[in-house]
Amino acid sequence: MPRIKLKQVDGIRHTTASYALDAFLRHCQLKNLSPYSLRYYDKNMKFFLDANPEVKYVDEITQEVINNFISAQMDKGNRVTAINARLRAVNVFLRYCFEQEYLEPYPLSLIKEDETFKEPYTDAELKKLLKVPQGDRWTEWREWAIVNFLIVIAVQSSILRLLPG
Repeated sequence: MPRIKLKQVDGIRHTTASYALDAFLRHCQLKNLSPYSLRYYDKNMKFFLDANPEVKYVDEITQEVINNFISAQMDKGNRVTAINARLRAVNVFLRYCFEQEYLEPYPLSLIKEDETFKEPYTDAELKKLLKVPQGDRWTEWREWAIVNFLIVIAVQSSILRLLPG
């Protein structure tokens, strides 16, 4: 029995999302990605598709669908980092779909994440960290050397940022 082909519109193949996901995961296996990567893509894409039950075909994934997904995740109280982790998987999947001409390419991006600044060490904490060890234990000297090394790198990088050019 011959296969039934869906009509192509503007060169775009009308492909179901589940078929495209299976093809994408097969493609990832052929690229010899690790089992962890395959699980990551599978889990996050299924989460995305389950969150958007109205999407049956890949060409129905539009920027509006992605924006609605982001809004829904934010409304649930998910952190930007967690949402971006899911969006990274979606973006890789969509790039594959663009290459396979399952849908027209459009720009993909992540959510801008606010920088969180940690409290710097107090003077008392720095003195405690920089205090030369009194004992003969190798681990104390090792930790003291590591802390001093990291401080030197931090100072150098902050000085380099102040230099022009």
